[in-house]
Amino acid sequence: ELSPKVKHLDGVHYLQMKSDKAMSYVQKEIEISKELIHLWVSDMCLMDMEDQVNTFLQAKEMKILAPDAFFVLTLKCTTGHSKKRFDALAEKEIDRLLGNLENPRHVRSYHLFSNRKGERTVMGFIG
Repeated sequence: ELSPKVKHLDGVHYLQMKSDKAMSYVQKEIEISKELIHLWVSDMCLMDMEDQVNTFLQAKEMKILAPDAFFVLTLKCTTGHSKKRFDALAEKEIDRLLGNLENPRHVRSYHLFSNRKGERTVMGFIG
């Protein structure tokens, strides 16, 4: 759950809904405000880890992200039981992500203390 202190900051849109509804909401908000997203944080609980990257790439294709946007994605591995397997699955998605960004910068993968065993946090700039 997002901290109420963060949730109420100007410019924060906490979208606790399915990704398709969130994308429609965001697109409408951008059409009205004319402001692109500079920070994309996604911790969605998805059955397929690939969908986290798919949703982010969809946002990029929709041109709702600023050219220098920073992103934080939590990849949730749901298959396998070993660290080696989780790392390999995450690396595959990171490679796919990097292959779809023109000039990614400072992209890193972390297994944060707050991540569960099968979660990896990926962050960086899209360009």
